[in-house]
Amino acid sequence: MSSAIHCTNGHNSTAILKQMMARADYVTTNMRPLPGPLFHKSVHILQNFLSGVMHEHRPDPAPVTGRTVSPAVS
Repeated sequence: MSSAIHCTNGHNSTAILKQMMARADYVTTNMRPLPGPLFHKSVHILQNFLSGVMHEHRPDPAPVTGRTVSPAVS
């Protein structure tokens, strides 16, 4: 049995999670990975977060792709 392990600094994970939550207007279901250099790290953090928080509410999470759509800022 094998599994993938991703080491992330707890402080960085919290900061990335806070950025994703702010971008989603603090609505968990609106959270998406951050664009740019934090994309891959934020994908793992988001997956871990949603698996612990949303497992009962979101049985089939949408696949994460290399592109994200950010809402227009007005």
